[in-house]
Amino acid sequence: MNKKILVLMRHSKALDMYESGAKNDFERPLSQEGITKAKEQAKTLKETLGEVDIIAASPLLRAVQTAQIVAAAFNAEDKIKPFPELADSMDVNGYGEIIKDLSAKHSKVILIGHNPAISALARELCGDYVSLSAGDYKIIES
Repeated sequence: MNKKILVLMRHSKALDMYESGAKNDFERPLSQEGITKAKEQAKTLKETLGEVDIIAASPLLRAVQTAQIVAAAFNAEDKIKPFPELADSMDVNGYGEIIKDLSAKHSKVILIGHNPAISALARELCGDYVSLSAGDYKIIES
């Protein structure tokens, strides 16, 4: 049986609406601090996983930028797949359907989303308290 790895990652730190000049929440970019942390986390993920099959990301700019940084570390820019439904505060069951579909097709999945849903999902899957700060991730193996 092939081991499945799911990485639940919260997008890295973004600028707030005022300092970014964004017209809406969808357009808020990563801060310099967020870019730096995403690069560090991506390097660690690459060292840990070796490779990745798919990077599923919310279409919000801060999540897309986080996904691009992670993908660059894996030399896997072509493996980013946007999931519009990850932009919403969907419940754990909504995430579950996406994960079920991705896990059926892929062994190593990175899913980049937003709080509170991404932390709630990590808690549900781990059976333990998890609170992901901006740019943090949780690796779940099955």
